[in-house]
Amino acid sequence: MTGTLVDAARSRRQQAVQESVPSRVVPQFPRLKCRQLIGLLKQLGYTLDRQQGSHRQFVADGRERITLSYADGDDVPPGVTRKNLVQLAGLEEDEAKRLVEGRWKPTS
Repeated sequence: MTGTLVDAARSRRQQAVQESVPSRVVPQFPRLKCRQLIGLLKQLGYTLDRQQGSHRQFVADGRERITLSYADGDDVPPGVTRKNLVQLAGLEEDEAKRLVEGRWKPTS
């Protein structure tokens, strides 16, 4: 009986926390092949700086260095795609999503 009351209280607390935290809509990024992600980086002005084995470092003026450690045909997980385009390349979420979908236009 005591375990049931504790479980019910825990469930109510979890539900209250979930309701109090505003949900944020995060665009879903697809799983890309590494060669596709490299093509997107080139559209952003990145060039290959150096390579050792499968580790490639890309640089662009005014942007952070990006290192990819995948072979051309390897799948890059959606979270890694997002991290590279949003956090490292400095795009906004919606810009990165449009770039991946092929609807991105550079702003100059």
